[in-house]
Amino acid sequence: MIPDSNVFNWIISPIGNCVKYVGDEVVNAAVLQRSIINTSNMGPLLLIAHQKFLENGKDDTGISYLIAENESLAAKAKEFIESDFDQINSHGLIGLWCAVETAVEDTVVLILMNDDKAQSVLQSHGLLTVKSSIKFPPSDNEARKVYSSLENQVRNTKKEVGKSYCHLLSVLGINISVESQILETLCEINEVRNCILHRGGIIDDKAVAKSPSLTQYLNKKIKLI
Repeated sequence: MIPDSNVFNWIISPIGNCVKYVGDEVVNAAVLQRSIINTSNMGPLLLIAHQKFLENGKDDTGISYLIAENESLAAKAKEFIESDFDQINSHGLIGLWCAVETAVEDTVVLILMNDDKAQSVLQSHGLLTVKSSIKFPPSDNEARKVYSSLENQVRNTKKEVGKSYCHLLSVLGINISVESQILETLCEINEVRNCILHRGGIIDDKAVAKSPSLTQYLNKKIKLI
């Protein structure tokens, strides 16, 4: 499927963006958690600093402001710590999964926009009808509409999200071999993400049916630590 080596210049871009986002998210989460821990313990140090300001006849306006601000911040920081950073981890999981979804979508869109044989290949695999085909080269918006239809079809056929993405990419000439354990983990992550976004974090029957590893959390609010 890949026409020539120049394709590497654009086909690798979505994956690179995804990897960068994941790396940034890991660093950001680590910095944020450390900052929260530091904030929760800042009160006594600020009081000592304030006392030193007074002893030396210095203007304590700034330090007094910090003390006042820290009271509410420290309280919230302790909530985060007591929950094992569940709220932060939940937001991080959603962001990370969006990065994976975007990488797959952007890859397929770029193939549709750059490979004039892509649509005929999709037709031969029953994923695209002649009627729903679009003139080559399609615009970004046109290619994304086609992708939306393709994603729905493979998700309904393969059920597990990891398998559906691998199948769609393989049809377009990008063969990805993923271990079954990793596919199960991807499915679990997606179902947890769905429950966080749509069900307040409560694991329901639908999630358990697709990811049996979540059975122990059925009808419970899952906590990400």
